[in-house]
Amino acid sequence: MIKVYFNESIELHVIANFFSQGLGIVGDVVKVPKRMWRNFLSQARLATYPTPENIAELNKELQVK
Repeated sequence: MIKVYFNESIELHVIANFFSQGLGIVGDVVKVPKRMWRNFLSQARLATYPTPENIAELNKELQVK
């Protein structure tokens, strides 16, 4: 029998699309637990992966404001 262990303490780097007192402001690259990303942030579209395309798009949006 093979036992599989999942490391739930894995953290991801994401770009915050909203202000949160405990997380950061819009545009911050923050570390969040994978579970928080999967269950909350990604479904509500409150954060995105920090890909070069997403970073460039965010910079454009911040410059317009």
